[in-house]
Amino acid sequence: MKIARAHDRLRTTGSLSRPKAGPVLPPGHDEGMQQGTAEENGESQQTWIDGLNQSLFPSEPEPSQSGEDDSNGEESIAAAAVRPLKPNAKEGWAPVTAAAAADLSRIQAEAERAKEEAARHRREKHEERERMLCKAKKRARNDLSMAGWSKHQYYRSDIQAVDDVVETVPREHCDSLSVEDFIEKYDKPQLPVVIDGLQANWDATEKWDPKKLLKRFPNVKFKVGADDAGYPVRLSARHFMKYVRDHNTDDSPLYAFDSKFADRKATRSMRDDYEIPDYWKEDLFKHCGEKMRPPYRWFVMGPARSGSGIHIDPLATSAWNALIFGRKRWVLFPPDVDKNEVDPKGKSNLGAIEWFDRVLPAIMRDPEKVNPALAPTLNSLEPLTLTKP
Repeated sequence: MKIARAHDRLRTTGSLSRPKAGPVLPPGHDEGMQQGTAEENGESQQTWIDGLNQSLFPSEPEPSQSGEDDSNGEESIAAAAVRPLKPNAKEGWAPVTAAAAADLSRIQAEAERAKEEAARHRREKHEERERMLCKAKKRARNDLSMAGWSKHQYYRSDIQAVDDVVETVPREHCDSLSVEDFIEKYDKPQLPVVIDGLQANWDATEKWDPKKLLKRFPNVKFKVGADDAGYPVRLSARHFMKYVRDHNTDDSPLYAFDSKFADRKATRSMRDDYEIPDYWKEDLFKHCGEKMRPPYRWFVMGPARSGSGIHIDPLATSAWNALIFGRKRWVLFPPDVDKNEVDPKGKSNLGAIEWFDRVLPAIMRDPEKVNPALAPTLNSLEPLTLTKP
């Protein structure tokens, strides 16, 4: 019944339901009782009902002249209202407009201030990152202005295409190449070789995904170059990753080439992500001790067109490289080539992509100048083409 429901809702939910217009029966009465005793109890019953209604709903408005129900059904009203309520002939009970408007205005103002603060924080982070990147780029290549980093617009060219590149280095699989065969076929004659399958079980194939590296080492600084005095230029992983994403028009981008990753406390765990293959377990430099031996392991990462120029590895040693993600192109020359032909004077400060553009085509056009023994191999390759905008 109506009154029973009202009391029950007050007890269990803390709210009251406003009944539709009409008499409210006291407890213990039902519809049959109402019809049988209406005339008998008439005036006293109405007096009791009016008193109960006044107690429950002291400000109950009178029904409209049209006789329509103004309540829109049973509208739930909080028993412990935070703000005063007022009757509204069209919408029923509603919060006081002035208080609601003031609260809404305050909430909107706070939200707007929070939005502006977040935008300001993003701008400051972006400006800080740009300052760090400009500083690193100036130190790494003080011969270039900021505009000079993309003057050739290599990002628009097809210089990175590999469709016409022919591999001349032999390729083996680790399952079919023993250590003894490697020594006889490649180590003793000092010939390069590509060995597939060595990284299959390395944790690095999963953990060195760029996004996962960023999550592991967001604030660790990696070497991305060196200044004219030979001092390292470093960027944090989060700044470097943003650089890779936002500065993808640089001709020869910055390139992480870090020899301290396995010794630095913050990144020492990376040493456990790979293992030295059996072909290169022999290590003569270990007899020098860790403090005396020259750099011998590097973590390398870079965007498209990044890389190292023509060089000889430290102390003329041979190196092994493992490609974990992406694609990399190597050009290798035997030790008896004419250095001035592969690293011409006036072009020794070229970035990797510039060397591929300005030096390698000349070598391939006239390979006998570099080394007569290379001529048959280089003459069989497709010439390197470059389409500039």
